[in-house]
This record gives sequence, structure tokens and C-alpha cells, in this order.
Amino acid sequence: MKSNIYKLFMLFNIIVPLAVGVSLYYYFRPDTYISQFLYGVLRLPQSNSRVLDNGFVIFINSYLQDFLWAYALTFAISFIVGQSKIKNALVLAICVLFEIFTELMQKVGVISGVFDLWDIILMALATSLALLLIIIKTKRR
Repeated sequence: MKSNIYKLFMLFNIIVPLAVGVSLYYYFRPDTYISQFLYGVLRLPQSNSRVLDNGFVIFINSYLQDFLWAYALTFAISFIVGQSKIKNALVLAICVLFEIFTELMQKVGVISGVFDLWDIILMALATSLALLLIIIKTKRR
């Protein structure tokens, strides 16, 4: 049975990265589906942000949102599937394959975005980091 602290840990690592990612999309990427949803359906005013020619801002604009959603996805799938060596391998496989699939869908134009190998690498890194934290937390329970 999962403890309440463990559930809070998992939910925190799902909700917070998604909330930060949505905020970054809203502020930096008005051309995305998420931003269009926020502007159109929720009637939030469009962000007047200007993307600065700064390496850190370019990193945030290009990669951080994907890193955050991959991190949250890993926690969500792990929360559903559970933990064991085999289940962790399954979570890793599901997440990385899904991340590759979404990038390939961008390459062929099915979804908006630009195919980028660095996205796949950083999302796989996010998945690995999330799994490492889950394994550490599970061993401490």
C-alpha cells in the first residue's frame, strides 16, 4: 500500500513540472497548442513576452518545457504502474518510446513543432532523472 507521503511526493513531481511548463509555454511560446488553449478557451490575455537573444532564455524556450513534461510523464506512469526493476524498465521504455514518437510526429507534420534530436536526448535525460529519484524514494520507504 502506498503511503500518503509517497503519494504526495509522486503528485508533487507530476503537478509542479506541468504547471511550470504550462507557464513557460504561455510566456515564451504563444504558437503552441497549450498557449492557444489558454488564450482561446480560458480567455487568458496573450503574453507580450519577447524572446531575448540569451543562451539561457533560448534553452528555456527550446528545451525546458519538453524536459519538464517528460519528467512529469515518467512520474505519472510510474505512479500508475508501480515500482520494481521490471516495472521501472517498462516505465523507461514507455516514456522514451513515447518521446521519440512525438518527435517523429513533428518531423512528418502530424503535430506542430520541429523535430530535434536534442529534444529526444533531453527528454530521455529527464526520464532517467525522474526514475532515479523514484528509485531513491522507493528505497527509503
